[in-house]
Amino acid sequence: MTVKRDKGQATERRPEDADRQATGGALAYALSYPGGFFSERLDEALQQVRRDAPAAAEPLAAFRDAVEPLSPEEREELYTRTFDINPVCSLEIGWQLFGEEYHRGALLVRLRGELRRHGIEESTELPDHLTHVLSLLDRMDSGEAQSFAECCVIPALDKMLVAFEEQENPYGDVLLAVGLFLKQRFVSASPLTPGPSPRRTEARGENAAGDPS
Repeated sequence: MTVKRDKGQATERRPEDADRQATGGALAYALSYPGGFFSERLDEALQQVRRDAPAAAEPLAAFRDAVEPLSPEEREELYTRTFDINPVCSLEIGWQLFGEEYHRGALLVRLRGELRRHGIEESTELPDHLTHVLSLLDRMDSGEAQSFAECCVIPALDKMLVAFEEQENPYGDVLLAVGLFLKQRFVSASPLTPGPSPRRTEARGENAAGDPS
């Protein structure tokens, strides 16, 4: 479960410039605690996603449009209310998969090692936070990334998407964008275009009746 943050943490490390030039890192930036230059860097992230994962760009643009009118303080409050107060919406994949069981601790140790191996600096978030995980998928070789996405990242994201289905919250669109990106890269051999079924169901790889596609 994510620890509640205070105002003094607004300057925490976010995905580096090199990370934002890859699609996973661009999406990770949208899920980072908002701070200075957030709007400008979110626009850059959106441009990257439009180039490499067009299906994911639509929900990410919807998020950008929703948070653009907010003040910096309102954006920080929205982020904290969404991810820090309600553990159902935690961005930590280990918590989503295992709760506080032993297996989560083992995953944290493994991911900390993987972050170091791939030269990714940890932020104030734990190693299993989705911002770290998306940057890690960008840097892993294809086989490692495929295995990690299938066994851990996509199942955890499915739980996050379910948590947002009954909420009117802009961050649900960011997670939808992540789901579409992961499905395009690791599940489907060709780019996705949203179909007639609900968009969050599409990102989870189900049809409108809730059956696996």
